[in-house]
Amino acid sequence: MLTDTHNRKHDYLRISLTDACNIRCTYCMPEHAVFAAREHLMRSDEIIELASCFVRLGVRKIRLTGGEPLVRPDLSAILRGLALLRPAGLEELTMTTNGIRLHEVVDELENAGMRSVNVSLDTLMPERFREITRRDDFHRVLSNIHLLLDRSFRVKVNVVVMNGVNDDEVVDFVTMTRDYPLHVRFIEYMPFEGNRWTDRRLISSKELLERVSQFYSVEPLERNAHDTSRAFKVMGYSGTFAFISTMSTPFCGDCNRLRLTADGKMKNCLFSKGETDLLSALRNGTPVEVLIRENLSGKAAQWGGQDLYGPTQNRPMVSIGG
Repeated sequence: MLTDTHNRKHDYLRISLTDACNIRCTYCMPEHAVFAAREHLMRSDEIIELASCFVRLGVRKIRLTGGEPLVRPDLSAILRGLALLRPAGLEELTMTTNGIRLHEVVDELENAGMRSVNVSLDTLMPERFREITRRDDFHRVLSNIHLLLDRSFRVKVNVVVMNGVNDDEVVDFVTMTRDYPLHVRFIEYMPFEGNRWTDRRLISSKELLERVSQFYSVEPLERNAHDTSRAFKVMGYSGTFAFISTMSTPFCGDCNRLRLTADGKMKNCLFSKGETDLLSALRNGTPVEVLIRENLSGKAAQWGGQDLYGPTQNRPMVSIGG
């Protein structure tokens, strides 16, 4: 089992398939983003080999991220390869996506055994969607969310809440859980390179819950180990809603997550400035297990060892993989 110096066991790996994306969310992608050259990205066979190594070391859940994972042209091969890791111990394969191309690949997701998908959607207004993403795909995303529900996927909707941008829609998102078994998750706005973060745009989960409680009687749900969110439910509603309070109430104490960027760098925390180059080691024939353990041994107790309210050193969100 992969255990750090704070006695946290790590069995969850997030793999970024690409730093490219087919939308341009302002909080995620810098205005003048520079993407990695193809030869610097992990090939499909390298993704499978590194994932296999992590599974041998105790990883039981893998989430595919990006950028946007569905723009990866060899996604089918990656899904097939990861599905073959189930006998070795992989228990869950899932994905976070902007949802635009889900209708093209839903059969392949099912064939790979994927039953849960997170879809990023920060507004329920088409015009505001254009402002946030700089693209005009709102109705396609909403249609694909319903497609997943019709196919009995567990669907989580990720909403990055920004004060003065979309915080006025929180109650509307909760209302969506009345008729649909959606799991809406409100994510506090976090600082990354190039996203012009300011605490004036941050609105705490505590304040958002107070707003929702003015309209609905809500009950808290039991928190499972390693959950990044605090979940709630409106009595009688089909779905749930939750808050990911990275900034105001960190949940680092029982973190079980590791990250692999699209260019093959291991990060032991979303906010860690240090990285370990597993891809170069793999290509050079160097065993990577020792490097994985060494990287994990340096994991900080909280926030990657940085003060997120002060100057930080990190990549843009789009090149980390969320």
